[in-house]
Amino acid sequence: MIRRILSALVLIAIILTAGCGNDNDSDDSVSDPTPPPATETPELPQESSEADGSLVAEVNGQPITRAQLNAEIDAQALTSQAADPLAFEYQILDDMIDQVLIEQFVLENDLASEADVQAEIEALQEEAASRDVTLETITGYPPEMTDQKIREAVYTRAMVEHISSQVSDTSVQVHARHILVKNEEAARDVLSQLDAGASFEELARQFSKDGSTAEAGGDLGWVARGDLLQQEVEDVIFQMEPQSRWQEPVSSALGYHVVEVLEVEERPLDEQQLLQQQQHAFREWLEEQRTQATITRYIGPEAVSSPVSDE
Repeated sequence: MIRRILSALVLIAIILTAGCGNDNDSDDSVSDPTPPPATETPELPQESSEADGSLVAEVNGQPITRAQLNAEIDAQALTSQAADPLAFEYQILDDMIDQVLIEQFVLENDLASEADVQAEIEALQEEAASRDVTLETITGYPPEMTDQKIREAVYTRAMVEHISSQVSDTSVQVHARHILVKNEEAARDVLSQLDAGASFEELARQFSKDGSTAEAGGDLGWVARGDLLQQEVEDVIFQMEPQSRWQEPVSSALGYHVVEVLEVEERPLDEQQLLQQQQHAFREWLEEQRTQATITRYIGPEAVSSPVSDE
């Protein structure tokens, strides 16, 4: 249970930052979601105690105070790297705003309740006692923040489960292949050779700059929406019919792609693809909440005015 609740504490960060890619190693098909190692604690700007009651933001009328923000900064600075202290502060505030949006939605839609939070706290306290450790040791947060962090975990988990339950475990997928070259002229030369009857696989092995797919004849495997980092390629292949070739080079940040689609099918999503679809659904939901909410920031680049007292 401890591992389950702690994983929920970082679940939103994973969902918002995990890259989407297929099982290949090329830059247009995979990314590494592994977080960077922690560095030494950054030196953050200190606020006077007089500022603790001031507001740093409001979310649909719900305040976030300087005291709450400072406490979160102090806790996260122990394990997170931050080259720019102010950017670090603003990012934490954004995360806190997102958390308020999650909690508001969960409570308004009865996805979880304070009773669920208290039950989780009690269960964790019992488990901590059985292991002869404190709840604060388990969560990594000071006593005054422990209950709130468990509350956030319960609500976040409920929200993620709600969204994930609406994501289908099948999707239309495309079996595609590509040849990546540096410039448009080279791509058009490859297209001309293909039109003249050359083998796609042989040209991929000879010319493709994608080291992870070239030896496989450019095969990208089965691709679901969200699998490829190069959105331009993904957009094209999902327009195509089976056994077809896109007659123009597809430009991306990596170069120019010559693309063919071999098959199109409704297929079950594998575990990684399903996770990517759930991540995508969560990001879309959160972006919609941000757009619809009334969010007022009193610090940072989007600040509307000086902070006001919440006393």
